[in-house]
Amino acid sequence: MRLRLDPEHGGRIVSLVALGREWLTESWPAAPGATRFVHSGTGGWDEALPTIAPSEGLPDHGDVWNVPWSVSSAGKHEIATTVRSASSGIVLERLVRPTPDGLAVRYRASTTDLRPRSFLWSAHPLFSAADGAHITLPGVTEVLQEYPRVDTHAPVPGATAIGGAGATVAPRAVKAFVASRALRSNPAGVGGPRSVHASIALPDGRSLGMTWDPAEIPWLGVYADSGEFSRDPVLALEPTSTPSDSAAQARELWTVSASLPREWSVHLHCSEGPSVPAR
Repeated sequence: MRLRLDPEHGGRIVSLVALGREWLTESWPAAPGATRFVHSGTGGWDEALPTIAPSEGLPDHGDVWNVPWSVSSAGKHEIATTVRSASSGIVLERLVRPTPDGLAVRYRASTTDLRPRSFLWSAHPLFSAADGAHITLPGVTEVLQEYPRVDTHAPVPGATAIGGAGATVAPRAVKAFVASRALRSNPAGVGGPRSVHASIALPDGRSLGMTWDPAEIPWLGVYADSGEFSRDPVLALEPTSTPSDSAAQARELWTVSASLPREWSVHLHCSEGPSVPAR
């Protein structure tokens, strides 16, 4: 598994290659100072903090996706980057290391403030929907939709192909959430015995999986967009702190203080299975 990132543009992971395929959609850096995460500024893998939806003066997708990140180490065995959220004062550190199965992405949030600081965090990888790619959530058939219809129980978005040959017509963009504990454990054991998993799968049997500990990351955001906000058809698996895109409306947020930082991790792995018909 090969990874490439762009520290100057939000620390964005701009390429993730495994099993002969580029899994991330093409990255299009936003113009300097851009405040909306749409079309020309989308692609790749960003981090959303301290919000996704603009709220209470916070910009669209937070304020760390379109600013330079500092690189503290970069080599064959790890890439460590850091950014400070101007609005929240929270420092986010991200460490990417290879594992026998793929990659481990480890996070740490901290602040020098003695008072607790609340925030929403979400991984924001936009995976290519080409080649009949679709989302698989083991053990889950229904999710809680937030967009376009709030608090609506609905089928998993992106469970049928929205891009490439065999694609079916789908709503232009759908965002939903599912509790991490509703997902099945990862049969390969990647990420530890308690980890759950979700994946982007192809009809030829190749898949890219994400695993995490539900005690660390309690929710998963699921997103499919055939062009409403993204430049190209995309699918997204977004491990997150909160079942909402809005920090202002969220019922639960993470907190950090000078004496209580927070750490969590996501593991990536790929596999090759039997071919299945595009759904």
